[in-house]
This record gives sequence, C-alpha cells and structure tokens, in this order.
Amino acid sequence: MEYFLIPNKNIKMKNYTMLFSFLFSFILYSQEGNTKYKIDYDMYINLGQNTKYNASLIFDNQQSIYSYKADDIKPQEIDEEYSVQLILIDSTGFFNYINRLEDRLVESTKSTYSKNKYLIEEKIPKLNWTITEETKKIANYECVKAKTYFRGRNYEAWFTKDIPVWAGPWKFSGLLGLILEVYDTEKKVFITAKKIKFPYVYSFDDSKIDNSKTISRSDYLEFEKKEEKEFENRMMSKFDRGMKIQMNFKRESIEIPD
Repeated sequence: MEYFLIPNKNIKMKNYTMLFSFLFSFILYSQEGNTKYKIDYDMYINLGQNTKYNASLIFDNQQSIYSYKADDIKPQEIDEEYSVQLILIDSTGFFNYINRLEDRLVESTKSTYSKNKYLIEEKIPKLNWTITEETKKIANYECVKAKTYFRGRNYEAWFTKDIPVWAGPWKFSGLLGLILEVYDTEKKVFITAKKIKFPYVYSFDDSKIDNSKTISRSDYLEFEKKEEKEFENRMMSKFDRGMKIQMNFKRESIEIPD
C-alpha cells in the first residue's frame, strides 16, 4: 500500500513512479525479506546554489539507508565582472547508512576541491531534541514540532506519532515518530516527505560497506584542509609571477565544522 502526501486537499491523488532507481548495490531486494517502510522526500540544499535532490529513506527497526541525488543542476548566473564561481555537485548521488545495534553511521561524500570520494564512519549522532506543544497537519498526519542544534545549525523537525518509528531523513532520528519534515532556521536545508510506502519488502546487505575502507570524520576534515591548500596553489600558479593575489575561500556545507 502506498500513501501519498498531498499538501493541498483539493489536489487529486495520482500515481507516482519512483524518481530514480535505488543508487547503491549493497541494498538487495528480496521477496523473502521483512516488511518495512520506504519514504520518498524532496530535499533542498541552498548553499551558494539552490539545488533540489530526490531522496529516499528505507528502514527497519535496526537499520536505515537514506540516499539522495541532484535532480536538476543549473549553473548560477554571476553578474560581477572578473568573478569565478565553482559549483561542486556530484550527480552520482550520496547516501547515509545507519546501524543502530552497532551504533554506526557511514556517509558517502566527495571532496569540495577534487574528485576524491570518501566513506566517513562515525557513531550515530545523539541529537538533543526539545519537543514543543506546537502542532500542524502535514497531509493527513498530525505532526508535532521538535527542535535541536546539530553541527552549526538550528533545526526544526515535524514528526508524527501516527507512525511510531525511530527513523528520519539524512542524520535526523530519535523522535517518537517518523520525521516528515525538517529544516534549519535559515532555510539552507529543507527536507519534506512526499510519499510513504508500507509495507515495503527488502533485505539489507551491508557487506560491501564492511569490506570498504572508511575514514573518521576528523580525518576527512583534515583531508579537506589539505586539498583546499593544494587547490589554492593550483589556482595561484595560473597567475603571472610577481602579481599580488589574495584568494579567500568560503566553503559552505550542511555541517559547519567547529
């Protein structure tokens, strides 16, 4: 059975096809697997360029996989003379894998300054949620507002007790029901559910993650600093010697380093 989240009750329900086939081969579909949930989300990231991602969350009571891929990449127009802007978006997609029993989160990402890709492993973030008395309807679900601070941003999430599960999109989880919508207070990150499929039959196979090399988050941030310096050197080498050039890099990401 599929439940469609319709923001306006006057809009007629219609069938949707899955927007993209599942990205990562370590999820194997099986008719003999357990019955679980699949949630489709729209994800918007506005960091220099407003980009829409098609996202999916699949989970059971132990594991989840959240995958997202850029929907439509359009270069941003620049009016300033002599300006250079780099739009770094990986169209192959990303994922976050969570295993609650192992207290493990594995995230795929790529370098801001090169084509290098990484698997970052860390413990599942323990989010300190504050549940408010504020409620609203998202489609036909009664939702409750919760707030938290996570890695440089203040977030507000709307979850429904009508679906009493632990999961949510990206790295958000740990509330008393499914998170249908979450965003930061500056609207740099906005994620909203559009379709819920239940039951959903599949089985997890994380063997390819287990057999892959992962790095810690701190190591990844060190690699980023090193690659930023190398990128700066490459850019500086394009100018004539003797020229006084000052380059300032402003790197924006969902997670703001301390």
